[in-house]
Amino acid sequence: MNSGEIWNLMTSDFQSKVKPVRKLTNNVDGTDKNAAVTATSDKLFMLSYSEIIETPYSGWSGYSWIGNEGTQYEAFKGKVTNNYSGNDCLSVGVAWWERSLNPSASALFLYVNSNGDPSYNYVAMNSNRVCPAWCF
Repeated sequence: MNSGEIWNLMTSDFQSKVKPVRKLTNNVDGTDKNAAVTATSDKLFMLSYSEIIETPYSGWSGYSWIGNEGTQYEAFKGKVTNNYSGNDCLSVGVAWWERSLNPSASALFLYVNSNGDPSYNYVAMNSNRVCPAWCF
């Protein structure tokens, strides 16, 4: 989203104010329990599972990388209390993609479902919304 179709939808005034940030992501394989996260420089980005929730779902505890793709944003603190079920503050009536892989299936990405559950997953070719985040 740092260039191309989505970036070009943004006004030039917005583009000039956006600052690149360092984002940590498992860019290897969700099923690799010890996969290292790598850093990228992004202007527009999707939120990771760990930027939304405070602590990862206990069923994924064997996957060391799932809690290391950033820390929970202040906007979600005290509001996202369920890491594996619905959260009113995340519920927007439609599903939206995260940038995190599903820890137990390498071909699936996590998304927040319409009820605000941040642990849903599906193949990337599925049609969900993209809610880009950015920093000024």
